[in-house]
Formats: sequence, structure tokens, C-alpha cells
Amino acid sequence: MRYTKLIILAFLVLISCKKEKQDMDALINLREQTDEFYRRQIAFMNDVIDDEPDNARYYYLRSRLHEANGEISAALSDIETSLKRDSTNARYYFLKARMLFQREALTEALSAAQRAGELGFREPELYSLIGSCYYEKGENKKALEYLRIAQQIVPDDAITLFSIGAVYAADNDTTRAMKYLRESVGKKKDYTKAYTRLMDLYNNFGKPRSALRYGAVAIENCAPHVGLYTEMGRALESTGLADSAMFWYDKAFALDDTYWKVAKKLGDFYRKKKQPEVAEGYYRKVIAEHPDQKDAYYELGMTYEYWYKKHEEAKEFYTKAVELDSTFTDGQVALQRVEKALRWQDYIRRNPEVLEQMQREKEEQKEQEEKRKLLERLSAPMEKVGVQ
Repeated sequence: MRYTKLIILAFLVLISCKKEKQDMDALINLREQTDEFYRRQIAFMNDVIDDEPDNARYYYLRSRLHEANGEISAALSDIETSLKRDSTNARYYFLKARMLFQREALTEALSAAQRAGELGFREPELYSLIGSCYYEKGENKKALEYLRIAQQIVPDDAITLFSIGAVYAADNDTTRAMKYLRESVGKKKDYTKAYTRLMDLYNNFGKPRSALRYGAVAIENCAPHVGLYTEMGRALESTGLADSAMFWYDKAFALDDTYWKVAKKLGDFYRKKKQPEVAEGYYRKVIAEHPDQKDAYYELGMTYEYWYKKHEEAKEFYTKAVELDSTFTDGQVALQRVEKALRWQDYIRRNPEVLEQMQREKEEQKEQEEKRKLLERLSAPMEKVGVQ
């Protein structure tokens, strides 16, 4: 048993220290392993760490396994332990930076990445990561500076090409953005994130057929993804194929029922199909997950006002929409309209004779209109034969 442990441990150490350029992808691609692989390897590392709890590298190895298995909290805990035992290892800081970036802790990720650089880490992944941090922080000039360094080292890296494209997209340089995103998916056929961003640009730019073309390739090569399916739906909707679009929106919603943009699309679709109860369910899902989305409150108001004829409830939804955005003109107009309707209803309740008078006048008008039509029908033949 001890001999087996030594062999496995040597294998894991070899993974971690191959050559610096190969370290993150060395020998095996951790992300392609099965759950059983991770369970066994993490259990093994638990035993190793129990035997030698002061060895920083062992926590680093287990951290990588946790990260590859999507267990970011456990991975961060392990890498912090590694750094407590050895605060001079650049690779530990880089791994910490990468995981913090996944957590969208941008300031902390940038600090850890810069520390890795100070300690001698010079791999293109570092420059790409720093560039991505600056991009997410909205500092596009700095982002491009670091991404260009990464590109000089590895010109064909799909992730770097994607990041450069994303920066140009943020700067509204659509031509360059599309160029780099196309190059990115050309280098990595299963790069879902790049396909999704490229399709988003084509949809925004009024080229849904181009979006569909890349979407077809993406669906063939990529794992199911909510963003990818959403962009397929957008493209089909833009070409007038609403039912086909809803097929993809449904698939996106099935993958992530917290994605409010898809839920709203489905709500809009079912309301147009005269299924307000179904639409309401989607709108309520939006505000349950994202209570700051004024559009969902507005659409619920419309549903209650026009389909259910419940003006008090409609007013509550419109009021919430306007509270969330005081410049929301459609919400303000709708709120004024439903308040006027409520005032009128209240007036009628307090003065029922007014309604009775209006009903009598309406009936009289109806009778007069019927008489007019009858006289027109009777006079038509007489005019044709010249009778005055």
C-alpha cells in the first residue's frame, strides 16, 4: 500500500512540476477526468496530507484536484494553506489568482497574479489572466497591454484571442472583435464562451444568419450551455421564427431556470400566445431570482391590467417598476393609466346612477345606429331606380 501511494504521489508531483510551460495542462487534462477519478485522487491526497500535514506542495496538488472538479471553495482553502507554509512559491499565487478570478474577486485575483509575476512566474497564462482581470474591471487599455504580451508568447492561444476580442467588443470595435473571436473558435472548436460572445455580436449587429451559422458549429462541438442556446433563440427570433426560437429558449431555461433574460423571453412569448397564466409564471420567476428587474414587474402589470382586468394588482406591479427606475417612461405612463382607471371605478362605485345613465345613453345610441342602418338599407334600392 505504501508503495502504491508513492507511485501515485510521484505521478501527481510530476503533473505539477513537469516544465513550467506545461504545468497547468501537464500529461493529463484534469478537466476531462471523471467524478470517480477525482474522488479517488482527493481521497488519496487526504491520506498523504494526514501523514505529512506540513508539506505545502501536497495542499497545492489537492487544490488543483478540487479546482478541476469545480470545488472552488475547497481549492481556495488548500491553496491558502500552501501559502501559509510556503509564501515564496509563484505557482501557488498563480493558482490562487485563477480561482479568485473564477469567483469574480477581481481585485484579490489581480493582486495574487501580480505577486506571482514578482516571484518569477512568466507563463503566458499569467499575462492573459492579468489582462482578463483588467478587462473585467473596465480598464481596457491595460487589459490589451497584458493580453498582447501573452499573444506574443503564444500567438495561437484560443483563450488569449478570445480575451482580446472581448476587449475590442467592449470598446465597440466590432470588426476587430469579430476577427479575434473567429480566430479563437478556429483554434478551439469546443470553446463555448467564444462562440456565445461571437453570436451575441452578430445578433446585436443585425446578422442573425451569421450567428446561426456559428451556432450550428458550436452545438455540434460544445457541451450544452445556457448562453449558447439563448443566442440561438435570439437569432431565430430575429429571423421571424418565433416558435423555433422558443425551442432554444426552453432548452436554455431547462439548463438554468435562474437566467432571467430567458424567463422573460418565454413570458413574452406565452402572453402573445394568449396564455397569460403561463406567462405570469415566467415573469414571477424573473423577479424571484432578480427582484431588481423592472421589466418583469412592468410585464406583470400589463398581464394583470389587460388579461385579468385587475387594476389594483396591476398598479402594484407598475409602482414597483417605477420605484426601481424613476426614468422608466413606459412604467410611468402605465401607472398613470391604471390610476385613472381606478379613480373612475371608485367614482362609479360611489355614484352608481352615473353608470346607469351611461348605460341608458349607450343603449339609445345603439338603437339610433340600428335605425340609421335600417333606413340606409331601405333607401338603397329606391335610389338605384331613380325614386326620390
